Amino acid sequence: MITLKQIFPGQEKIVQELLESAPSFQQFTQGTKEVSLSAGHELLTELPPNCESNQKYVLLIEENEKNLGVIDLIDGYPQKGTVYIGLFLLRENLQKKNTGRLAYVALEDFIQKNKIVFKAEKLRLAFLESNPVEGFWLKMGFVRTGESKPYLSGELKTTAILMEKNFS
Repeated sequence: MITLKQIFPGQEKIVQELLESAPSFQQFTQGTKEVSLSAGHELLTELPPNCESNQKYVLLIEENEKNLGVIDLIDGYPQKGTVYIGLFLLRENLQKKNTGRLAYVALEDFIQKNKIVFKAEKLRLAFLESNPVEGFWLKMGFVRTGESKPYLSGELKTTAILMEKNFS
């Protein structure tokens, strides 16, 4: 059974190892398969503008005490009532094996069980056109908002496409 467990700054090694376990994701989103040595720390600490650290939740995806992936959430971003999924990453060898769907179901359950913390009316995310994950998010019930933004990382030039899902 897949479970989610919150992790915190100081547990960078876990996050770093998971990021390094998905080189194709790095290629699709950063234009290189190399993961910076500070990526784990950055994921655990970086915040969008006008957000506080108490809005950030980094969740470890586990099954039988094995680390399968990581999810980054920002509660109340970009506005109250929205939970923003900043990252939803599985080890590359687990992708396209139903693990993502099971982890996503666990995520919705986690948010639902923590309604005192999360006042979620909708979930929001952005995917990069260079990363072929839109089909997954459509299957999970997300729809395009019509919003997009240019995205540049090193040599990679692509577009970030925003998606949302009503949540109650």
